[in-house]
Amino acid sequence: MDSLWTATADLVTGSGVVALSSASDDDAGIAFACAGGALGVGLAYFEIFRRPLPFAPTFLRIVLSAAQFFSMWQDRDSDVGAGLVAIPFFFVACCGPVGSAVEYVSRARVLSAAFSAAALVAAGAYYGNPARSGPAASAYGADLRRFLAVTDVAFAVASAERWPSAAVRGAIFALLSAFPGLPRSLLRGPTPEWLMVIYGSALVQSAQVQACALRVELAGTADPQRSLMLLVACALAVGFVERQGDPAHLSFGALSVLGAAALAWAVQKKWVQRDD
Repeated sequence: MDSLWTATADLVTGSGVVALSSASDDDAGIAFACAGGALGVGLAYFEIFRRPLPFAPTFLRIVLSAAQFFSMWQDRDSDVGAGLVAIPFFFVACCGPVGSAVEYVSRARVLSAAFSAAALVAAGAYYGNPARSGPAASAYGADLRRFLAVTDVAFAVASAERWPSAAVRGAIFALLSAFPGLPRSLLRGPTPEWLMVIYGSALVQSAQVQACALRVELAGTADPQRSLMLLVACALAVGFVERQGDPAHLSFGALSVLGAAALAWAVQKKWVQRDD
């Protein structure tokens, strides 16, 4: 059951935001999504996000959820919408039952997966009419966007803790890339208010889960709570700045984290083998 929650969490939030952005690109297509999915499954099999590169993948997932949340509400109200609605959403996300950090993350991840599934199903029902599809958004060339489509999906798929969950995620993103109007409309509208509430809840819950996971990762530091506050504040600030930016900017972040994690994993394996 845990593998199911891992596979379905962050399908439309966190690491899934960049995968949806690439799946929404008509120039990319299902072939590049499948290539990214296969690469992501391979990376998940070797568990490159498990320990070699602490903090960075989790930090980026908070940025991605925050950027999409702020962008969605910025379109609704360009003056105060992005900042004003964040207050009640984040307050509600913090009202769950309290226990140990590990137990809290586990419960929050289940809720996050439920919100993600609800947002995806609701978007599928509403955007079933192709006429409601929004426009593509990136200003970069088709070849670069295709390359980023591979790395975006790989990042989203490799974020799963185990490779079987990663395979399920890869299949879902490949399926979504066959219907680019759905992810494009979910990310960039037009979005009815009821769907904004569902999707906004999923985005905020995902950011909360990642922040809790980051707190667990920081357990060995000198002052984990202060470090967490600084990192989350920076992540939310970056997300707010990127709320109206080119989606490729966040894709470059995913590519950087993916490359750094793979390099760190390779270096770690080399030193372990040398010690043996």
